Amino acid sequence: MEFLRMNRKVTVDAFKEKVHKELNVNITKDQVYNTLAKAKILIEGKYRQQYTRIWNYCEELLSSNPSSTVHVETEADEDSGKERFHRLYICFAALKKGFKEGCHPVLGVDGYHLRGPHSGVLLTAVGLDANDCIYHVAYAVVETENKMSLKWFIEFLKFDLKIHDQKKWTCISDRQKGLGSAIQEILPGVEHRHCIRHLCNNFKKHHPSETLKGMFWACPRSSYVNKFEVEMEVLR
Repeated sequence: MEFLRMNRKVTVDAFKEKVHKELNVNITKDQVYNTLAKAKILIEGKYRQQYTRIWNYCEELLSSNPSSTVHVETEADEDSGKERFHRLYICFAALKKGFKEGCHPVLGVDGYHLRGPHSGVLLTAVGLDANDCIYHVAYAVVETENKMSLKWFIEFLKFDLKIHDQKKWTCISDRQKGLGSAIQEILPGVEHRHCIRHLCNNFKKHHPSETLKGMFWACPRSSYVNKFEVEMEVLR
C-alpha cells in the first residue's frame, strides 16, 4: 500500500515487477487492474462518499478565501429522493479583484467534457492581463453544456465582474450551440466573437493546405481594417 501511496501513477508493468521482486509471484494484468482499483478506493475513498463532503469543501474555500463566490446546487435523485450534486461555481476573491483592476474587458468562455467516473462539463472563464497573457477568472462544474447551464454560468460572471457598461466588453467563444444565445440574453450589449483557433481547425478540415493556413492567419493578425480586407480578398 505504501508503494501505491508514493507512486500514484504507477504502471501495470512496474507493479508486476514490484510484486515479482518482493513476493516472487507472477500476476496477470487483470489482477493488477483489480488490485489498483481496490487500493485507490482505500487511499482516496469512494467517489460517492467524496461528494458528501462538498459542503465542507465550500466552507473551507470561503474560510481561506474571504469574499470569494462559492455556490453549489443539488437536485433530488429520482430513485432515492435524496439530494445529489448538480452544479458548482467558484470565483476566488483575489482573481475577481485582479481581473477588475488589471485586465482588459475581454472574456473567453469554453467548456470541457469531464472523463472518468465523474460525468459533466467543466466551464471556464479566462481574461487577458496587461501583458496579453491568459488570466484565469472563474470555473464551474455543470451537468451538461447547454443553454440553461451556460446562462447560469454567465449570470454569475456578470455579477462577480460587475459587467454593467456592456458596450466596453467583448466575449470570445467557440461556436458551441446555445452559448451565443445565452450571451445574447444575459449580456445583450457585449460584443461576441468566435475564437480564431476553433475557426482555423474547422477551416483546415476542408482546406488542409499549409499555404491557405498562412493566408488564413494573416487575416486576424491584420492591425487595421484596410489590411484585413486585403488579406481576406487574397484568401478568397
